[in-house]
Amino acid sequence: MAADMGTIAQLLDATLDPSQHKKAESALKQEQVKPQYSIQLLNIVASEALPPKTRLAASLAFKNFIRNNYVNAEGDYKLPADEVKTIKQQLIGLMIACPPSIQSQLGETISIIADSDFWQRWDTLTQELVDRFSNTDPKV
Repeated sequence: MAADMGTIAQLLDATLDPSQHKKAESALKQEQVKPQYSIQLLNIVASEALPPKTRLAASLAFKNFIRNNYVNAEGDYKLPADEVKTIKQQLIGLMIACPPSIQSQLGETISIIADSDFWQRWDTLTQELVDRFSNTDPKV
């Protein structure tokens, strides 16, 4: 299991400090191979208790993690099925709830996943997006 959310958040913050960057990136690479790492990143992105810079760093790390670890060359999932399911269930709602700088990162992540999974393995994507359209919420 990946380290707790607080530890990963501290490592993400450390990547922003030039004196700690390399060590923190190395530690994050070790975390990446552990189950639920992607979910921990999503939890950090979602946490309004954390500073915006930490949440943005988590959204960037999540996007890059998905780009490199979502599917293999044959299109098979590299992540466990339960993790893939959780990501798909949380990602759109989280994107809408986040500030614009984070929305753009999560939007790119949705595109990466959709390139692999839409239509056959993510047939709910279109309906989820349509369901969230709002005339009263300018973020949507």
